[in-house]
Amino acid sequence: MNQKIRTAQLIHVTQIIGFCIFNYVLGDFKNLDKFKIEGSDFIYVLIPIVAYFLGLFISKKKLDSIAREQSTSDKLTAYISSFIMRWAPLEAAGFFILLVKPELINLNIGVLILLILIRPSKENAKTVLHLRDSDFNS
Repeated sequence: MNQKIRTAQLIHVTQIIGFCIFNYVLGDFKNLDKFKIEGSDFIYVLIPIVAYFLGLFISKKKLDSIAREQSTSDKLTAYISSFIMRWAPLEAAGFFILLVKPELINLNIGVLILLILIRPSKENAKTVLHLRDSDFNS
Protein backbone atom coordinates (compact mmCIF):
# COMPACT_ATOMS: atom_id res chain seq x y z
CA MET A 1 0.00 0.00 0.00
CA ASN A 2 2.92 2.32 0.61
CA GLN A 3 3.78 1.84 -3.06
CA LYS A 4 0.46 3.40 -4.09
CA ILE A 5 1.19 6.51 -2.02
CA ARG A 6 4.70 6.72 -3.51
CA THR A 7 3.22 6.41 -6.99
CA ALA A 8 0.80 9.26 -6.22
CA GLN A 9 3.68 11.37 -4.94
CA LEU A 10 5.65 10.62 -8.11
CA ILE A 11 2.68 11.66 -10.23
CA HIS A 12 2.49 14.85 -8.18
CA VAL A 13 6.17 15.67 -8.67
CA THR A 14 6.06 15.04 -12.42
CA GLN A 15 2.93 17.16 -12.70
CA ILE A 16 4.70 20.02 -10.88
CA ILE A 17 7.76 19.68 -13.15
CA GLY A 18 5.56 19.72 -16.25
CA PHE A 19 3.73 22.81 -15.01
CA CYS A 20 7.05 24.55 -14.33
CA ILE A 21 8.36 23.70 -17.80
CA PHE A 22 5.15 24.99 -19.38
CA ASN A 23 5.49 28.24 -17.42
CA TYR A 24 9.14 28.58 -18.35
CA VAL A 25 8.46 28.09 -22.05
CA LEU A 26 5.38 30.28 -22.37
CA GLY A 27 5.65 32.66 -19.42
CA ASP A 28 6.45 36.33 -19.79
CA PHE A 29 9.07 36.72 -17.07
CA LYS A 30 9.73 40.38 -17.95
CA ASN A 31 6.49 41.22 -16.16
CA LEU A 32 7.33 39.22 -13.08
CA ASP A 33 8.16 42.30 -11.02
CA LYS A 34 5.32 44.41 -12.48
CA PHE A 35 2.30 42.60 -11.11
CA LYS A 36 -0.57 44.94 -11.82
CA ILE A 37 -4.15 43.85 -12.21
CA GLU A 38 -6.30 46.22 -14.20
CA GLY A 39 -10.08 46.15 -14.17
CA SER A 40 -10.29 44.00 -17.28
CA ASP A 41 -7.77 41.50 -15.86
CA PHE A 42 -9.69 40.90 -12.63
CA ILE A 43 -11.50 37.93 -14.18
CA TYR A 44 -8.13 36.18 -14.48
CA VAL A 45 -7.69 36.42 -10.72
CA LEU A 46 -11.02 34.70 -10.21
CA ILE A 47 -10.20 31.78 -12.51
CA PRO A 48 -7.66 30.09 -10.16
CA ILE A 49 -9.88 30.78 -7.14
CA VAL A 50 -12.87 29.14 -8.79
CA ALA A 51 -10.66 26.30 -10.04
CA TYR A 52 -9.37 25.67 -6.50
CA PHE A 53 -12.85 25.38 -5.05
CA LEU A 54 -14.10 23.34 -8.01
CA GLY A 55 -11.23 20.88 -7.52
CA LEU A 56 -11.97 20.73 -3.80
CA PHE A 57 -15.64 20.02 -4.50
CA ILE A 58 -14.89 17.31 -7.07
CA SER A 59 -12.32 15.70 -4.78
CA LYS A 60 -14.71 15.73 -1.83
CA LYS A 61 -17.43 14.08 -3.92
CA LYS A 62 -15.00 11.36 -4.99
CA LEU A 63 -13.88 10.74 -1.41
CA ASP A 64 -17.48 10.64 -0.18
CA SER A 65 -18.23 7.84 -2.65
CA ILE A 66 -15.73 5.53 -0.94
CA ALA A 67 -17.51 2.82 1.04
CA ARG A 68 -16.13 1.64 4.36
CA GLU A 69 -16.47 -1.96 3.16
CA GLN A 70 -14.07 -1.48 0.24
CA SER A 71 -10.61 -2.97 0.42
CA THR A 72 -7.71 -0.75 1.40
CA SER A 73 -6.31 -0.99 -2.11
CA ASP A 74 -9.59 0.24 -3.62
CA LYS A 75 -9.77 3.04 -1.08
CA LEU A 76 -6.23 4.18 -1.92
CA THR A 77 -6.97 4.06 -5.64
CA ALA A 78 -9.99 6.31 -5.10
CA TYR A 79 -7.89 8.57 -2.85
CA ILE A 80 -5.25 8.98 -5.56
CA SER A 81 -7.83 9.66 -8.26
CA SER A 82 -9.46 12.27 -6.00
CA PHE A 83 -6.12 14.09 -5.80
CA ILE A 84 -5.75 14.02 -9.57
CA MET A 85 -9.28 15.41 -9.87
CA ARG A 86 -8.32 18.13 -7.40
CA TRP A 87 -5.19 19.14 -9.34
CA ALA A 88 -6.81 19.12 -12.78
CA PRO A 89 -8.91 22.32 -12.52
CA LEU A 90 -6.00 24.25 -11.00
CA GLU A 91 -3.60 23.11 -13.66
CA ALA A 92 -6.12 23.85 -16.40
CA ALA A 93 -6.64 27.35 -14.96
CA GLY A 94 -2.90 27.94 -14.96
CA PHE A 95 -2.57 26.76 -18.55
CA PHE A 96 -5.50 28.91 -19.64
CA ILE A 97 -4.13 32.05 -18.00
CA LEU A 98 -0.70 31.45 -19.47
CA LEU A 99 -2.04 30.91 -22.96
CA VAL A 100 -4.39 33.92 -22.90
CA LYS A 101 -2.39 36.41 -20.77
CA PRO A 102 1.26 35.34 -20.41
CA GLU A 103 2.07 38.63 -18.68
CA LEU A 104 0.09 37.43 -15.65
CA ILE A 105 2.82 34.92 -14.81
CA ASN A 106 2.49 35.86 -11.12
CA LEU A 107 -0.94 34.23 -11.00
CA ASN A 108 0.63 31.02 -12.24
CA ILE A 109 3.23 31.21 -9.51
CA GLY A 110 0.33 31.29 -7.06
CA VAL A 111 -1.24 28.30 -8.80
CA LEU A 112 2.11 26.51 -8.64
CA ILE A 113 2.33 27.11 -4.89
CA LEU A 114 -1.17 25.68 -4.45
CA LEU A 115 -0.28 22.65 -6.54
CA ILE A 116 2.81 22.06 -4.42
CA LEU A 117 0.84 22.34 -1.17
CA ILE A 118 -1.85 19.89 -2.31
CA ARG A 119 0.11 16.68 -2.14
CA PRO A 120 -0.85 13.14 -1.21
CA SER A 121 0.65 11.64 1.90
CA LYS A 122 0.29 8.52 4.01
CA GLU A 123 -0.86 10.55 7.00
CA ASN A 124 -3.52 12.32 4.98
CA ALA A 125 -4.72 9.01 3.52
CA LYS A 126 -4.96 7.52 7.02
CA THR A 127 -7.00 10.49 8.22
CA VAL A 128 -9.33 10.81 5.23
CA LEU A 129 -9.88 7.09 4.69
CA HIS A 130 -9.91 6.13 8.39
CA LEU A 131 -7.06 3.63 7.96
CA ARG A 132 -4.55 2.21 10.41
CA ASP A 133 -0.81 1.67 9.95
CA SER A 134 -1.43 -2.06 9.71
CA ASP A 135 -3.61 -1.46 6.62
CA PHE A 136 -0.58 -0.10 4.80
CA ASN A 137 1.59 -3.10 5.63
CA SER A 138 -0.75 -5.69 4.16
